[in-house]
Amino acid sequence: SELFRRLLEPGSPKPALSIGRRVRNGVHSLFFRLKGMPPSSPERILIEEFGKLLDGLRESHRDRDPQWVFRASCRVCHQWAWIAVGQFLERMHQGKFMESLQTLASLGPISLSVIPYIAAFAAQHKDESFLQEVARRFEKATGMIEKSDRVAILADGDEKEWERTIPPLVERIRSRGLIPVLVTCREEESVLDLNMRNFAPVGNLEIVENGNGTVFPPFLEVVAYLEERKFQEVVAATPGPMGLIGILASLLLNTRSSAMAAPHLPEKVARMTDDPAFGRITGKYLEWIHDQVDRLYCLDRDEQQVLREQEVHAICLEPSRRQEPETCRKELLVAG
Repeated sequence: SELFRRLLEPGSPKPALSIGRRVRNGVHSLFFRLKGMPPSSPERILIEEFGKLLDGLRESHRDRDPQWVFRASCRVCHQWAWIAVGQFLERMHQGKFMESLQTLASLGPISLSVIPYIAAFAAQHKDESFLQEVARRFEKATGMIEKSDRVAILADGDEKEWERTIPPLVERIRSRGLIPVLVTCREEESVLDLNMRNFAPVGNLEIVENGNGTVFPPFLEVVAYLEERKFQEVVAATPGPMGLIGILASLLLNTRSSAMAAPHLPEKVARMTDDPAFGRITGKYLEWIHDQVDRLYCLDRDEQQVLREQEVHAICLEPSRRQEPETCRKELLVAG
């Protein structure tokens, strides 16, 4: 009764609204005035995340947590990028090509918010190989010499899609005396008997209409994790979003990289979309991946033969009497 009396009593003090809550309420009111309707679900998520960022700035100064701003900025940036890419794909599915291009303009502020972190990653690892060579000559700098004995395998999809790809990769990595770590982005944790690190997806995307969707990974968090763990090598087990992030991270962190070849993927994409142009675009994307990595793997002799016809060297993971040496593709290109 005392609680109700205080609530109903005239002139009772009301709790002060935080700056983040005031901004969220103001943006919601602005939407009603301009559009005559509340924000959409993705827009509402972005507004809430931005409000949380403003609320946490004061707390971060109080707690002196240097990582809080990075994590909060990542959340806002990831939500923003997911909304922009989702709207682009939605308009592409509707056949509104010009409108889909307009949605890409919203990626401008996203790139500006990401550039400082990307520049920091690249600057810190620009001359890493040279610095490690120098560190070998000083006894007190031995802790800066080598990376860990772990290899990150970045993969999209689920266990059913990994049945052919992940086991031979893991076996190959272990044969080199290294520890494989599977890095994924899924709603649920995997049950594979492996060292794993799973990232919660920012959202889901439907790349091909009536096809299997894919997740939108928190790309900055993945790159930060790969840097923190000092992986010796990054392997892109699939050419999807996680594999792409792995390749880009290896370029930023100056880390050795490998990839699983997918020579039949362009044909599959062309058949799925009923458009040969999409198959050719996929083929160009795979060629770009081949040019970025130090080592390329394939699953069997048939895939290896297809790649040879394309003048691409790949190490076959199919069991045989004689295991192929771990030859670096870039060394082969130089020798050729």
